[in-house]
Amino acid sequence: MPISNHINRLDASRYDAKLQLTDGLIHEPGHHPAFFMLPLTMRNLLLVLNTWCLVLCVANQAGYGQVTVAETDQGVRVSENDQPILVYRHRPVSLEGQFTRANYVHPLYDLDGNVITEDFPDDHPHQRGIFWAWHQVIVGDQLAGDSWLTEDFNWDVASIDIAEHEYGAASLQAEVIWSSPRITGDDGEPRPLVRETTSIRAYPRVKDMRQIDFAIQLVALVEDLSIGGSDDEKGYGGFSVRFVLPDDLRFQATAGDVTPQRPACPSGVRRLSPALDLA
Repeated sequence: MPISNHINRLDASRYDAKLQLTDGLIHEPGHHPAFFMLPLTMRNLLLVLNTWCLVLCVANQAGYGQVTVAETDQGVRVSENDQPILVYRHRPVSLEGQFTRANYVHPLYDLDGNVITEDFPDDHPHQRGIFWAWHQVIVGDQLAGDSWLTEDFNWDVASIDIAEHEYGAASLQAEVIWSSPRITGDDGEPRPLVRETTSIRAYPRVKDMRQIDFAIQLVALVEDLSIGGSDDEKGYGGFSVRFVLPDDLRFQATAGDVTPQRPACPSGVRRLSPALDLA
């Protein structure tokens, strides 16, 4: 199959972004204006390092605390003084045997303890909390499943390391092996395609804000491997968040309100204000 124009083959890549929720407005400077999607690329034994900062703000005030990480039946739970922050899902989860996924965050909580992400939403049941996935994972000229739609794709969380850090922060680091039943070895078993190392570090609440850092490293384990977004004019994929959104959601950019549309839409003069707000 032809390689999509949305797949760029680079020697190395680093993608930095900041996702911020403040007073009901969501900002994602410098990247896809509407859907929190950052297309990434990788080929052969190249390292791709992607870092995101998620900042949650509400009107309440609180003191300094200690973040802790512990495994539960639901997943790896990150909390502060017994108040939940997020859960990392390391075991496979499905909806009546469909849309099986792992290696993502849900639920994510605001500072009042409300769940602000969705899993298996009715309109797009393949979407899930905070996740990073691509429609196209290609080995040579063969499509190795679709990690965005959770079709013919596996995430094997091989290990999780937990650590505490200064300033009351704590983190989990997961090593994840990607595979697909479409790409098998001589023994007929799925071949390991990518080794992912993901670190999620959460900091204590400081007044009305909490910071959560995501760092994701991807290393190809087979030759001639590429990843890319959807093979259409939208080209979406990468680090994404499925928030619980209100019915009266508005998209706002530099010039005012923006009408949502299927392909990417401009958010304004990039040098002055590359963000699109959701209000």
